[in-house]
Amino acid sequence: MIERLDRLGDHIEIQRMLQRAWHASTLESVQPSIERVEGRLASGVGQALALYDADHIARGILLWYWYDQAHMYAQGTTLYTENYAADGLVDELFEAGLAEPSLKAISVAVRGDSPGARDALLRRDAVFFGRCEMVCDLNGSLAESPLADGYHLVQWTDEVNPAVETVGLAALAGTIDEVAVPDTMPEQFIEVLRQLRANEYPGLMGWNDAASGVILDGEGRAAGYIGICTAGGMGFVADIAVHPAHQRRGLGRAMMMHSMRMCREQHYTQMGLAVTTRNPAQHLYEALGFRVVECGETAIWWRDGRQVAWRETK
Repeated sequence: MIERLDRLGDHIEIQRMLQRAWHASTLESVQPSIERVEGRLASGVGQALALYDADHIARGILLWYWYDQAHMYAQGTTLYTENYAADGLVDELFEAGLAEPSLKAISVAVRGDSPGARDALLRRDAVFFGRCEMVCDLNGSLAESPLADGYHLVQWTDEVNPAVETVGLAALAGTIDEVAVPDTMPEQFIEVLRQLRANEYPGLMGWNDAASGVILDGEGRAAGYIGICTAGGMGFVADIAVHPAHQRRGLGRAMMMHSMRMCREQHYTQMGLAVTTRNPAQHLYEALGFRVVECGETAIWWRDGRQVAWRETK
């Protein structure tokens, strides 16, 4: 049986389930997250669904919300079941999404040991992608990485925004992130870039002008960019891109090294980033000293079926 929850704070059993899903040790530690979810429920953009067994014992939870006002992207932030079939929860999510003609993508973060949830999503033709957080200590020596001849790094200003957005869209085309990260769809991607620079993107605050930058070629055209924010007390690579016409010239490495040096000068001891596994950029990050600290899996479904081409086969 599935029930919709208007509030999480009234259900201690659900809160304990979220403790396990979020690997939290105390009820107090999940409270800020619960309050954020409560805000989404109250605003009508989010839903919380609980899965109960025949004895009305909670066996699963689904938290999801519309990521954008146009309802193009539904994001399941938590889908957790305790060795229990999750078909009903997944069906509820997809039925709500498919009822919206503008829907393009659904992503679902499966938490903890939820084999029923995984199986239910696979039956819906979703494909799982790994996403890892990586961190690099900035205490050691940072080698120089000069730009290739004909390129120079400039400050990221409002005047270069249109060119930066063009570079970002071109760099995404045909890559794994175009499928694995739904908020990189063109309509969302441009908005995310603008939110980052305006300090309005959730979880990433403190746009770092000195550590960010745009690379121009010899004719003054944007060839790449890197955007640095603050997250978790460290410098964080919010986005980095190199236009396909300028790739394989060491521009990505040069931008990373510039940002790492600038963050160290600002007394940050670490820099972090997030990367999709199977993204070739992960090899660059490892070569620069970044190490994986946490990984998770997200199921992705697109109405046009683009995710199927990325399904891994054994």
